Amino acid sequence: MARLDPSRISVLHLNAARTWRGGEQQTLYLAEGLAKAGIRQAIIGRPGSELSSRASDKGIEFIPVAMGSEADFLSAFRIATIAREGSYRILHAHTAHAHSLAILARLFFRDLRVVVTRRVDFHIRGLSGLKYRTSLVDRFCAISANVRDIMLHDGVPEDRIRLAYSGIDLKRFKKLPSSADLRKEFRIGRELVVGCVGALVDHKDQRTLIRAFGNLPEAGEKIGRGIMPRAVLILVGDGNLKEEYEQIATDLFGVGLKARGHRIVFAGFRADIPAFLSLFDIFAMSSKEEGLGTSVLDAMAAGLPLAVTDGGGLREMADPGKGALVSPARDPERLAENLTALLTQKALRDRFSAHNRRRVKDFSVEEMVKANLAVYRELV
Repeated sequence: MARLDPSRISVLHLNAARTWRGGEQQTLYLAEGLAKAGIRQAIIGRPGSELSSRASDKGIEFIPVAMGSEADFLSAFRIATIAREGSYRILHAHTAHAHSLAILARLFFRDLRVVVTRRVDFHIRGLSGLKYRTSLVDRFCAISANVRDIMLHDGVPEDRIRLAYSGIDLKRFKKLPSSADLRKEFRIGRELVVGCVGALVDHKDQRTLIRAFGNLPEAGEKIGRGIMPRAVLILVGDGNLKEEYEQIATDLFGVGLKARGHRIVFAGFRADIPAFLSLFDIFAMSSKEEGLGTSVLDAMAAGLPLAVTDGGGLREMADPGKGALVSPARDPERLAENLTALLTQKALRDRFSAHNRRRVKDFSVEEMVKANLAVYRELV
């Protein structure tokens, strides 16, 4: 089959997020990859958003549009006008809000093809189902098989769903920055560091991880053939449940968040994630629902052993017994057992580290871009 001329593909990305999270990073990764492939494109987003500045830094055209509610017909008309005047053939929505606006924009510009990426593994309920069954969306890109299966279960037509795994830039992890400054900042000496990177929101369920950390044996206790080391849990991220999680940690560890030789640190939102990955000895994720979890992929690329739950798409990345110890979601006791095993067995950590560096190559940005390009080619 003859290859399609890239000049025939033109894409407007639509991302309505104000903040910077994994979905925005994936949007930018995709745009960078498409630019290398010679695809004409632009990103529509909120004025002053983090995505706007990062896209500009990467030389990606960013078109600011002040988007209101999901029923904002004025914004949808503006988006349709940009697409028509710029002769864009595909509108790719990257958030739930963008999904709604893309459907409305299609009403104003019927020749436009609409692609929607779904990143969460929540069930589709109520009126949201209309957005997923309308013929105004041509293709849905599920970022994991788990997300795809939930969409199928909830009635999304199978012929419109394509699998396009989220990807990471493996080059970022070939040489991680020094963690010396972080060690000083958080006063880390010989402690082993368990790290988690993710928004403090309900579906990521860091409460289970905090409670698991509260169930660790006391530092110095003999565990099998090993000795329990002093450990620190560092939670990197911010979110609406921060105060609740801090209270849980205080209830377990006291006002200073220290007990039995272990302690917990809430680091807040940080931009220096590679340095944290250099700092961590183990990466933990206790999500009860997760589309895929690119922070876990980052950890794998950094060569970190995993202690994770079986929530959602985490099962598609973490290989039990090879690169990860996997516990049931919402089970702090089992997660504590797995953390204890990794903390007390350096040989196990080293073996998991080597496996994860090999395994993560299946989730590269390049593979993600190829999957999305295949969808675009179907439509043009």
